Amino acid sequence: ASELALSDVLGKALLLQRTLFTGSKEPNIAANDVAQQAVSQQNNNLQQEIDNLKTELDMRRNLASNSPTAILQRAQGRQEGSKIIFQGDPTPDRLKQLQSPKKED
Repeated sequence: ASELALSDVLGKALLLQRTLFTGSKEPNIAANDVAQQAVSQQNNNLQQEIDNLKTELDMRRNLASNSPTAILQRAQGRQEGSKIIFQGDPTPDRLKQLQSPKKED
């Protein structure tokens, strides 16, 4: 749902940018340097916001697509790891032998 809302906001921002561009071509605005600078500044700000929205949308999509894959890979790793059988110590009672002092003959 949030991805859909973000896409909708991005579409509206692009429409607003087109409107600014079209308005800047209006003869009264085109003849006024102060108005042209204001439109240009607003367009730059809007472009930055659009870029931020695109980045956020891409990150959400990547996270959403990577999460199931990562979960499946972890589950497979745990499953493979659980198949290993512990063989035990090849030398029985090694700890007891180390802890008890050696008897001298």
